[in-house]
Amino acid sequence: MTEAQANEYLRHRLWQKAKDIYDSIVGASGSDQPASGRRHSKEQVIACLYGRTECCLELRQYDQVTQDCHRLLKLLALAENGAGSNLARTLLERWVQAPSPEKVMREKVEGVEDSCSHDLVTTISSKVSKREWSFVLKTKRYLKAVALLQDAHRNHFVLKQVCPGEPRGTPGSGPSGGGGGGKKSMSGGGKGGGSSSEADLNSEQEWMAPATPGLDKGEAAPAVLEHRIKVGFSTEIYGTFRQTVVFDFGREPVLVKHICVDVVPVTEVDKIQEIKKDIVMSTAERWDETNSEICEFTTAPIPHMHTPAYTADAEREKDLLLRYPLPKASTFVLTQSTITEKRLTRNNYRNRIHELLYVEEIARYEQIARYNLTTRLSIVTNYLLTPSGMATSTAKYSHSGELFALMKLGKDVSEDTSAGRLILNNCQAVYIAAARETTPAGERRKVYEAVIEDKGKNMIYLKVSAKAVTGLGLKPDTEFLADIQFQPNRLTYCEWHQAIDKIADFRIIFPEIFLEPSIPWTPQRQWDASLDPKLNSKQKEAVVAITTPVSVPLPPILLIGPFGTGKTYTLAQAIKQLLLQDGTKILICTHSNSAADLYIKDYLHPWVEEGMTEARPLRVYYHKRWVATVNSIVQKYCLVDLNINMRNFRRPTVKDILKHRIVVVTLNISMELASLDLPKGHFTHIFLDEAAQAMECEAIMPLALAGERTRIVLAGDHMQMSPELFSNFAKERKLHVSLLERLYDHYPNDFPCKILLCENYRAHDAIIRFTSELFYEQKLIASGKQPRHEKFYPLTFFTTRGEDVQDKNSTAFYNNSEVYEVVERVCELRKKWPSAWGKINDQSIGIMTPYADQVFRIRSELRKRRMGGISVERVANVQGKQFRAIFLSTVRTRRTCNANASEGAGTSSEEVDYGFLSNSKLLNTAITRAQSLVAVVGDPVALCSIGRCRKVWERFIEICYQNKSLFGITWSLLRSQLDGVELKKTYVLNPLAPEFVPRALQGEAYLRDQAANLGGAFPMVSSPGGRNTPPGWRLAQKNVPPSIRPQLTAVAAAAAAAAAAVASGQTRHRMRSPTIAGGQAPPPLGPLPYFQQQQQPNKGPAGVVAAAAALMQTQAQQQQQQAGGGAFGAGLYHQAPHLAGGPLQQGPVVAQPNHHIRPMLAGGPISPSGFQQQQQQPPQAIPNSQSQGHYAQTGDLAS
Repeated sequence: MTEAQANEYLRHRLWQKAKDIYDSIVGASGSDQPASGRRHSKEQVIACLYGRTECCLELRQYDQVTQDCHRLLKLLALAENGAGSNLARTLLERWVQAPSPEKVMREKVEGVEDSCSHDLVTTISSKVSKREWSFVLKTKRYLKAVALLQDAHRNHFVLKQVCPGEPRGTPGSGPSGGGGGGKKSMSGGGKGGGSSSEADLNSEQEWMAPATPGLDKGEAAPAVLEHRIKVGFSTEIYGTFRQTVVFDFGREPVLVKHICVDVVPVTEVDKIQEIKKDIVMSTAERWDETNSEICEFTTAPIPHMHTPAYTADAEREKDLLLRYPLPKASTFVLTQSTITEKRLTRNNYRNRIHELLYVEEIARYEQIARYNLTTRLSIVTNYLLTPSGMATSTAKYSHSGELFALMKLGKDVSEDTSAGRLILNNCQAVYIAAARETTPAGERRKVYEAVIEDKGKNMIYLKVSAKAVTGLGLKPDTEFLADIQFQPNRLTYCEWHQAIDKIADFRIIFPEIFLEPSIPWTPQRQWDASLDPKLNSKQKEAVVAITTPVSVPLPPILLIGPFGTGKTYTLAQAIKQLLLQDGTKILICTHSNSAADLYIKDYLHPWVEEGMTEARPLRVYYHKRWVATVNSIVQKYCLVDLNINMRNFRRPTVKDILKHRIVVVTLNISMELASLDLPKGHFTHIFLDEAAQAMECEAIMPLALAGERTRIVLAGDHMQMSPELFSNFAKERKLHVSLLERLYDHYPNDFPCKILLCENYRAHDAIIRFTSELFYEQKLIASGKQPRHEKFYPLTFFTTRGEDVQDKNSTAFYNNSEVYEVVERVCELRKKWPSAWGKINDQSIGIMTPYADQVFRIRSELRKRRMGGISVERVANVQGKQFRAIFLSTVRTRRTCNANASEGAGTSSEEVDYGFLSNSKLLNTAITRAQSLVAVVGDPVALCSIGRCRKVWERFIEICYQNKSLFGITWSLLRSQLDGVELKKTYVLNPLAPEFVPRALQGEAYLRDQAANLGGAFPMVSSPGGRNTPPGWRLAQKNVPPSIRPQLTAVAAAAAAAAAAVASGQTRHRMRSPTIAGGQAPPPLGPLPYFQQQQQPNKGPAGVVAAAAALMQTQAQQQQQQAGGGAFGAGLYHQAPHLAGGPLQQGPVVAQPNHHIRPMLAGGPISPSGFQQQQQQPPQAIPNSQSQGHYAQTGDLAS
């Protein structure tokens, strides 16, 4: 039987099998109406197969029928696509199920030298187009098979030519000679010589060499062979087309090459290039293996760090980095589909997320590259870190030939900016090379990796390996001129890429929603005696859905609820019910270790203590974590080894997993389970708690373990802390959206698998009302009865007016005034602890702050008072925890926030992070940890005037004022100070100032015009430039009406007298306004902050004269306005209508309090219903006759 006959026979068998399954569902007669003994018609089954909403709902209730439908779909697809791609299917299945996929397929295979005639990723601007790629592979291995893997665009790609290499002198007789008899011979290259003969291609998608003993065993050829393969592409439509070509040499890993073709119009090609330029902005060369010789950091061996686990870990990391190489500006290609397609689908998911992850990685490197520099490194053998004001210090000494290098940065590093946060959280190493202006073309530069040991405000401390010390010729107590490049940690991205490739069936994360799932419900299940009576109706609904037998197919179940609504409690009760069912295996995944430990401490451990042995969990920790840092109760359920008198966590084996019905891990560690040889579907239930805090590519990591029947449950709160994204392009395409949020939007309203919890049991009613109003659209319901403190309202504010400081040896901030206030208030609370709150312990009070330095100082101060057990944490470490009372230390003040804003002119407001002042999710996460008291310690003026959260803080402090829980400042004083801050920010220009005329344009005609306007000649003064020009203050009299010109002399005299007095230091009083003719004083002026600000830096006569001139002009305009004529006959306007965008009113300027101005400037007054902001109207332009037809904005008139 020929290969074509075999394929046709297999295709026939597939169709026959599909018909048998179809007949088993519909019936052999195939009639349109159900026959006797049959439940469903042909049309009903077809509708079910294609997911139409009019499908018979009853059909989905029968699990066997549903499974048969899925099998039928698969068989139909196989029959339709052809049965000749056995190698492709086998490889894909093996690759997906392999613990280490890189051992199955790789883009680079040892012993194979590959080249291609054209770029594998390309853009074509012609709709009807063709393209060919000629691959040349030089190796000592025989070519066993070539195949195209991807089904989606299979009709556009073909194998056009396969010429397997043969040893020279044996044409047509090599192992591949039977693949077509060697009809054509091609000259080969390589060591020892060789030839290639073209094989017959019976399939355009796959070629396989005939069976040969040496080939099947993967034996090497006697000489280097040259294999030539040609792949063709053709299309008549626009789109993005992808294909994967596999070259099998008889043993794994096989060689794989990815082809991507973008067919777009010419205009779109230019557009793609422009977008790519925006993404890849840096022009500096990034050192990597392709252009540099990189020497990795190595250190002296440490016994407990050279275990088999550590070695395996290093090999795995190396394989991952090779499998997902660094995105480079020169090779990175952005496809049209990623730019234009707005939605994620099953078809575009894998390629789109891969591309967006590369875009995000490029964006992060662009941020970090801002700190790359050429600098002089100070080489030392030791250094000392001494935080200012602290008694403690840290000394570090080098050993084993290593040295330390102290690197001074060109700009400060802090957590405020996105680049600073990346340096602090995502960089553990730098590359060092001897400084040089240029690198000769083709030369590979020698680069050494150094580890970042410590990070300071403007100093980085590096550890340099002994190899680098020798290679660079470094000596202690000297300086070395070096080029430095910061290197972000790529391992996380590679793990995300791997998680995407691990998903075999995207129906898991793109469930069908055309047919509403049916959750079997009975009164017995709803009111089962084993269910905890504390569960409310929604929580019971969730438990019923989660515990539905896995034989009933359900899409992922979403459990969405704000803080304190009992998400974790509900999941725990569902787990308890599942343990009563036979054969259930549960995997619990959380985003943080603290949340994972809560399941053990609060639920599983107590159940085990009660005798429920099946609840005994296996807690898997990262094997490099110190055992002593883990809670003693949790340690009982961990895998711990003793190695050289040190206790280390060890990785689990398949046997360890099989012995436990519950496994508890974090999302990152779940990838270790996926690398084991666990069968897919081993876990019947996978729980993802805190799912909203993880990016989707991170949340799908444990889903690689899911089978067709695995029940998936996601729980979370989208208003809690979430990952930070640095690429605007990726943000626009929703890369930052969590899997929980995407499925929430994907499911229709009232979908049975979308369960919302709104009843809050954790917090006091006042805390719930505040968070519901500001963060949860008034949807929270207070169902608990938490008692409040007798003295302190549940929302309390303590004022401090200290300064936030960034130590030179630190990248974070601290505020000593807040440290002292927090500790004092904690002592006071402990002394006045209400009996209704129960017995006080160290975990009753939680202190939170965004900065590590503040945490350290508060802990130190508490230890001095013997309260070291009180929990003091950064906010990121408290998710999932709760405390009776919490204290928030906000740290920041206007002192450094304003300075940072002015220095980072190129940084957008979205990139600047001032902790509690600008990150609403961080603030919400902190506040919602409290049960009865939220006490905030900070600077109220800074909180209400800086950052994106200023309106939230203003509402918080207003509530405190209304409930007499605002301490250290009065509400009226705070409002007046905020008014001054807003006015200072707003009034920066003087719209009444005279028109500016450059000195070069002040010719004789201009001076004569000025003299005519002033009623005659005026004295000239000698300018520094040597030209005679009128005094600056006299120019302000331009266009003054003749009726008040006699008063100019009085004004000038008063100004001159005041100037002389100030110059002589005889007076410090403010200059009084001269009176206008008739003895009538002008109307009182409103606040003139512009003039006041301008006077402060200039105390000399010139400043006073300028102020007097401006004052004189204003009075002249007011007098003219009262007379009802002149250019300003319409009059000036009140301040409030200008700023609020309201109607313009006539009348003179009248002094008014400024309380009504600030809310409008900041976005409108706070409405009592929900803190809604009014949109500020754009300023209107009105003619300003004093500027000869120029326009001034009404929003600036008040200045």
